[in-house]
Amino acid sequence: MTQGWPGGPPQQPEQGWQSPHGGWPHQPAYGPGRPPPQHPYAQRSYQPQPPRKRKKWPWVAGAVVLFLAALIGTAINGATPSSRAADSAAPAVPLVPHRVINSRDWQLIVKDPDAHEGERIIVYGRVTQFDAATGNDTFRASVDSVDHPGNVYAFDTNTILNGNASALKDVVIDDLFRAEVTVAGSMSYGTQIGGSTTVPMLTVDTIKVIGRG
Repeated sequence: MTQGWPGGPPQQPEQGWQSPHGGWPHQPAYGPGRPPPQHPYAQRSYQPQPPRKRKKWPWVAGAVVLFLAALIGTAINGATPSSRAADSAAPAVPLVPHRVINSRDWQLIVKDPDAHEGERIIVYGRVTQFDAATGNDTFRASVDSVDHPGNVYAFDTNTILNGNASALKDVVIDDLFRAEVTVAGSMSYGTQIGGSTTVPMLTVDTIKVIGRG
Protein backbone atom coordinates (compact mmCIF):
# COMPACT_ATOMS: atom_id res chain seq x y z
CA MET A 1 0.00 0.00 0.00
CA THR A 2 1.45 3.28 -1.01
CA GLN A 3 1.54 5.87 1.65
CA GLY A 4 0.74 9.43 0.64
CA TRP A 5 1.29 12.74 2.14
CA PRO A 6 -0.69 13.26 5.34
CA GLY A 7 -3.49 15.61 4.62
CA GLY A 8 -2.73 15.34 0.90
CA PRO A 9 0.27 16.48 -1.23
CA PRO A 10 1.95 19.79 -0.38
CA GLN A 11 0.68 22.74 -2.26
CA GLN A 12 3.10 24.59 -4.57
CA PRO A 13 3.31 28.28 -3.74
CA GLU A 14 1.77 30.50 -6.30
CA GLN A 15 3.87 32.78 -8.41
CA GLY A 16 4.72 35.83 -6.43
CA TRP A 17 4.19 34.12 -3.06
CA GLN A 18 5.96 35.70 -0.14
CA SER A 19 7.80 33.29 2.11
CA PRO A 20 6.62 33.50 5.74
CA HIS A 21 10.32 33.77 6.66
CA GLY A 22 10.83 36.84 4.50
CA GLY A 23 13.09 37.19 1.51
CA TRP A 24 12.45 37.38 -2.11
CA PRO A 25 9.61 35.37 -3.55
CA HIS A 26 10.67 32.20 -5.24
CA GLN A 27 10.32 32.42 -8.97
CA PRO A 28 9.84 29.35 -11.03
CA ALA A 29 13.01 28.19 -12.73
CA TYR A 30 11.42 28.59 -16.12
CA GLY A 31 7.97 28.95 -17.62
CA PRO A 32 6.06 31.19 -19.97
CA GLY A 33 8.29 34.13 -20.86
CA ARG A 34 11.39 32.58 -19.20
CA PRO A 35 13.46 30.30 -21.39
CA PRO A 36 15.19 27.33 -19.89
CA PRO A 37 18.56 28.11 -18.31
CA GLN A 38 21.59 27.65 -20.49
CA HIS A 39 25.06 26.48 -19.68
CA PRO A 40 27.22 29.41 -18.47
CA TYR A 41 29.51 28.99 -21.47
CA ALA A 42 26.77 28.29 -23.99
CA GLN A 43 26.80 31.86 -25.29
CA ARG A 44 30.62 31.92 -25.63
CA SER A 45 30.99 30.09 -28.88
CA TYR A 46 34.66 29.33 -29.55
CA GLN A 47 36.00 31.12 -32.55
CA PRO A 48 39.34 29.70 -33.70
CA GLN A 49 41.93 32.42 -34.21
CA PRO A 50 43.91 32.42 -37.43
CA PRO A 51 47.58 31.52 -36.87
CA ARG A 52 49.83 34.53 -36.33
CA LYS A 53 52.24 35.08 -39.16
CA ARG A 54 55.88 35.43 -38.25
CA LYS A 55 57.50 38.62 -39.24
CA LYS A 56 60.01 37.84 -41.89
CA TRP A 57 61.51 41.32 -42.12
CA PRO A 58 64.50 40.68 -39.79
CA TRP A 59 65.49 37.63 -41.83
CA VAL A 60 65.04 39.51 -45.08
CA ALA A 61 67.19 42.40 -43.79
CA GLY A 62 69.90 39.98 -42.64
CA ALA A 63 69.91 38.25 -46.02
CA VAL A 64 70.24 41.59 -47.79
CA VAL A 65 73.20 42.59 -45.57
CA LEU A 66 74.97 39.27 -46.20
CA PHE A 67 74.38 39.58 -49.93
CA LEU A 68 75.80 43.11 -50.03
CA ALA A 69 78.83 42.06 -47.95
CA ALA A 70 79.53 39.15 -50.29
CA LEU A 71 79.12 41.43 -53.31
CA ILE A 72 81.55 44.02 -51.90
CA GLY A 73 84.07 41.33 -50.95
CA THR A 74 83.91 39.88 -54.44
CA ALA A 75 84.43 43.32 -55.95
CA ILE A 76 87.45 43.96 -53.72
CA ASN A 77 89.00 40.56 -54.45
CA GLY A 78 88.37 41.04 -58.12
CA ALA A 79 89.90 44.51 -58.15
CA THR A 80 93.07 43.55 -56.28
CA PRO A 81 94.63 41.34 -58.98
CA SER A 82 93.77 43.93 -61.63
CA SER A 83 95.43 46.71 -59.69
CA ARG A 84 98.48 44.54 -59.07
CA ALA A 85 98.61 43.65 -62.73
CA ALA A 86 98.39 47.34 -63.62
CA ASP A 87 101.21 48.13 -61.20
CA SER A 88 103.38 45.34 -62.54
CA ALA A 89 102.64 46.42 -66.09
CA ALA A 90 103.75 50.00 -65.40
CA PRO A 91 107.09 50.62 -67.09
CA ALA A 92 110.06 51.13 -64.75
CA VAL A 93 111.63 54.57 -64.80
CA PRO A 94 115.07 54.22 -66.45
CA LEU A 95 118.02 55.24 -64.32
CA VAL A 96 120.12 58.20 -65.35
CA PRO A 97 123.38 56.94 -66.94
CA HIS A 98 126.58 57.45 -65.00
CA ARG A 99 128.28 60.56 -66.34
CA VAL A 100 131.91 61.49 -66.78
CA ILE A 101 132.95 64.56 -64.79
CA ASN A 102 136.20 66.56 -64.65
CA SER A 103 138.42 67.05 -61.60
CA ARG A 104 136.82 70.37 -60.71
CA ASP A 105 133.29 68.90 -60.66
CA TRP A 106 134.64 66.11 -58.49
CA GLN A 107 136.08 68.64 -56.02
CA LEU A 108 132.63 70.28 -55.78
CA ILE A 109 131.21 66.92 -54.75
CA VAL A 110 134.03 66.38 -52.25
CA LYS A 111 133.35 69.81 -50.74
CA ASP A 112 129.65 69.02 -50.02
CA PRO A 113 128.78 65.35 -50.69
CA ASP A 114 125.34 65.62 -49.09
CA ALA A 115 124.31 68.28 -51.61
CA HIS A 116 125.11 65.88 -54.47
CA GLU A 117 123.51 62.77 -53.03
CA GLY A 118 121.97 60.58 -55.74
CA GLU A 119 124.22 61.77 -58.57
CA ARG A 120 125.58 58.94 -60.74
CA ILE A 121 129.18 59.41 -61.87
CA ILE A 122 132.31 57.54 -62.99
CA VAL A 123 135.43 57.58 -60.78
CA TYR A 124 138.91 56.11 -60.71
CA GLY A 125 141.03 55.23 -57.70
CA ARG A 126 143.40 53.09 -55.69
CA VAL A 127 142.30 50.82 -52.84
CA THR A 128 144.04 51.85 -49.60
CA GLN A 129 142.19 49.65 -47.05
CA PHE A 130 140.06 46.55 -47.53
CA ASP A 131 140.32 44.17 -44.57
CA ALA A 132 138.48 42.69 -41.61
CA ALA A 133 138.09 46.16 -40.09
CA THR A 134 136.14 47.45 -43.10
CA GLY A 135 134.21 44.24 -43.81
CA ASN A 136 133.72 42.49 -47.13
CA ASP A 137 131.33 45.09 -48.60
CA THR A 138 133.13 48.35 -47.75
CA PHE A 139 136.59 49.69 -48.51
CA ARG A 140 138.58 52.89 -48.38
CA ALA A 141 140.30 54.34 -51.45
CA SER A 142 142.04 57.41 -52.85
CA VAL A 143 139.72 58.65 -55.62
CA ASP A 144 139.50 61.13 -58.48
CA SER A 145 137.08 61.58 -61.36
CA VAL A 146 139.85 61.11 -63.95
CA ASP A 147 142.42 58.38 -64.41
CA HIS A 148 146.11 58.97 -63.66
CA PRO A 149 148.07 56.21 -65.40
CA GLY A 150 151.51 55.78 -63.87
CA ASN A 151 150.84 58.26 -61.06
CA VAL A 152 148.94 56.58 -58.24
CA TYR A 153 149.59 59.46 -55.87
CA ALA A 154 147.45 61.75 -58.02
CA PHE A 155 144.37 60.09 -56.53
CA ASP A 156 144.25 62.35 -53.50
CA THR A 157 140.68 62.24 -52.15
CA ASN A 158 140.13 59.86 -49.22
CA THR A 159 136.75 58.16 -49.96
CA ILE A 160 134.60 55.36 -48.53
CA LEU A 161 133.00 53.01 -51.10
CA ASN A 162 130.27 50.52 -50.26
CA GLY A 163 128.78 47.83 -52.49
CA ASN A 164 127.60 44.27 -52.87
CA ALA A 165 130.04 41.81 -51.30
CA SER A 166 129.86 39.45 -54.26
CA ALA A 167 130.71 42.28 -56.67
CA LEU A 168 133.70 43.25 -54.50
CA LYS A 169 135.06 39.77 -53.76
CA ASP A 170 137.99 40.11 -56.22
CA VAL A 171 138.98 43.63 -55.11
CA VAL A 172 141.95 43.91 -52.72
CA ILE A 173 144.25 46.55 -51.31
CA ASP A 174 146.47 48.39 -53.86
CA ASP A 175 144.16 47.57 -56.77
CA LEU A 176 143.54 50.33 -59.31
CA PHE A 177 139.94 50.48 -60.44
CA ARG A 178 137.29 52.18 -62.54
CA ALA A 179 133.85 52.30 -60.95
CA GLU A 180 130.38 53.52 -61.78
CA VAL A 181 129.01 54.90 -58.51
CA THR A 182 126.15 56.82 -56.93
CA VAL A 183 126.94 59.60 -54.47
CA ALA A 184 125.57 58.51 -51.06
CA GLY A 185 126.44 61.67 -49.11
CA SER A 186 129.12 61.91 -46.44
CA MET A 187 130.42 59.60 -43.71
CA SER A 188 132.36 60.28 -40.52
CA TYR A 189 134.59 57.71 -38.86
CA GLY A 190 137.21 57.62 -36.11
CA THR A 191 140.89 57.76 -36.91
CA GLN A 192 143.75 55.79 -35.30
CA ILE A 193 145.02 58.88 -33.49
CA GLY A 194 141.70 59.34 -31.71
CA GLY A 195 140.07 62.01 -33.87
CA SER A 196 137.44 61.74 -36.59
CA THR A 197 137.25 62.62 -40.25
CA THR A 198 134.38 63.17 -42.69
CA VAL A 199 134.73 61.89 -46.25
CA PRO A 200 132.56 61.38 -49.33
CA MET A 201 130.70 58.07 -49.46
CA LEU A 202 129.96 56.34 -52.77
CA THR A 203 127.77 53.34 -53.55
CA VAL A 204 129.40 51.01 -56.07
CA ASP A 205 127.09 50.02 -58.94
CA THR A 206 129.80 48.38 -61.06
CA ILE A 207 133.58 48.11 -60.59
CA LYS A 208 136.47 46.91 -62.71
CA VAL A 209 140.05 46.35 -61.62
CA ILE A 210 142.38 47.97 -64.19
CA GLY A 211 145.81 47.58 -62.57
CA ARG A 212 147.92 47.46 -59.45
CA GLY A 213 149.49 50.36 -57.63
